[in-house]
Amino acid sequence: MNLISVLESVIFVSGDEGLSLKQIIEILDQEEENVLKLINILKEEYNQYIIPDTNTQKYAIVKSLVWS
Repeated sequence: MNLISVLESVIFVSGDEGLSLKQIIEILDQEEENVLKLINILKEEYNQYIIPDTNTQKYAIVKSLVWS
């Protein structure tokens, strides 16, 4: 199983609601440290920001504000 693909899929389908780190850890059945590494890899691969919403503490994919 490709954990990066699973991570991308679950964050995408969560839409604007996003997912908490705890939810992602449970879905991927991985330790927090590994999940944070996967989030950083995905962030680099897609030149998008995967950001935590400080109000809800959930993760969502948003379009990059940086022009290449």
